[in-house]
Amino acid sequence: MNTERDDRRSSSRQILRTKAQLLFGEGLLLEARTLNFSISGMAIVTDGPIAPGATFSLRCFLPVAGSKAELVTQARVVHSIFSNTDGGFASGVVFIKPSLDVLNLISRALGAYR
Repeated sequence: MNTERDDRRSSSRQILRTKAQLLFGEGLLLEARTLNFSISGMAIVTDGPIAPGATFSLRCFLPVAGSKAELVTQARVVHSIFSNTDGGFASGVVFIKPSLDVLNLISRALGAYR
């Protein structure tokens, strides 16, 4: 796993301020807030740190065509650092093998900002 390569933003991001849920394999559910998103990943804020490399199921709602559409996909933490500005631990996550439906949803949501 090359986290340095993963940490480079491969596409532009759009601001997204909404709630998210992170479900880990052992059944742990964490609440999070989103900061921004792109076709390849998202920035989130949690109350505690999440170890780089941790994977989870991400659930949040994206703005699409004047309403909100549910996004559910697997994600992996690339980095996590405490941020006074964001009021918690800011983490960069990448989507893991998103389905075509997920990619289409994200594309439509990103199109809402154009």
